[in-house]
Amino acid sequence: MALPGCNRWFPNEAIYPKRATGKITFEGWRLDTVFRAEPYKSWESDFVSEQVGYLVSENYGDVHKTIDGGKIWRKLSDGLLPSGQGIYNDVDFLDERTGFIAVFDQWGCAVNCRNRATLFVTRNGGETWELVQADQQKTLWQIHFTSPTEGIAFASTLIKTNSSDSLPELLFTKDGGKSWQKIEGVLPGRGIRQMEFLNRQVGFLQGDNRTFYRTLDGGKTWETFPDALTTWQYQFVTPDKGFATTSEGFYKTENGGKTWQKLFEGWSYLVGFPSEQEGFFVRTIREYANDIPDFDSEILRTTDGGTTWSRSQPVHNFDVFRPYEFPGSRAGYTTDGSFVLKLSKP
Repeated sequence: MALPGCNRWFPNEAIYPKRATGKITFEGWRLDTVFRAEPYKSWESDFVSEQVGYLVSENYGDVHKTIDGGKIWRKLSDGLLPSGQGIYNDVDFLDERTGFIAVFDQWGCAVNCRNRATLFVTRNGGETWELVQADQQKTLWQIHFTSPTEGIAFASTLIKTNSSDSLPELLFTKDGGKSWQKIEGVLPGRGIRQMEFLNRQVGFLQGDNRTFYRTLDGGKTWETFPDALTTWQYQFVTPDKGFATTSEGFYKTENGGKTWQKLFEGWSYLVGFPSEQEGFFVRTIREYANDIPDFDSEILRTTDGGTTWSRSQPVHNFDVFRPYEFPGSRAGYTTDGSFVLKLSKP
């Protein structure tokens, strides 16, 4: 028996539009899952070539290595610190043998935190690790080394002991992380931070109030570009040419981040550029009024350095949390929660 008024809540005709049904494909490329861990684990990765790469569990410190492009992964460590004593923020390998991991050493938290500028260093491809800890109240969030001794770090320093208040800093080390010195004139105030390097010498940094920075000497000195852009993700293909996403659109720069040109409107996600000419990004084209992620996107591809773009069929609920890292022109990798994804040319 039908109850009076039921059609008020369950109309005969659907009021929701049909979602996109296109397949997630990248023309000329293959998308694969090459690593799958427990659902509660997330990972930091670094690939030194298209075949050799490392994974570090952010909360547990497990270290894995592949030498065949992700087909087989070998566990090198079950945890660099005792369980629950560290958060593993970033990993940076110079080559197949020498690498660094930035760690927030939270031994004794929350009563007596030993918050030091802490690194783990390997010189034999991850088989063994050495703890390097500076006598400084700092947390290293992102690291980039140009040699076994010289490197820079985006860090934060506690304002006062037993407080969670901190200030961002850019630091430089000449002794492999045993001590750190502040790089003056960079990172005034607080705000969004992102540090990315094109190679060992050329790097970029997102600062406060649309301020963008570029270094050409491995982080020792920085150019400052005020009133440039506040990016969500970015990637450079030359010291001058780069691409960035924001909540408002997809942008391109031809002068190292000093000025930016909007190419497309709408929330965007950067997939990456395997070469100077070829690249991909994802753009949201339609959102639905639900509490869960519910949107349609399109994948855009360029083969001429961003001058023209081709579009895919609309796909449902597809984004890229982190841009792909391309150590070569034929394969790139990204982490997505407990997964590692590989985009490669067959």
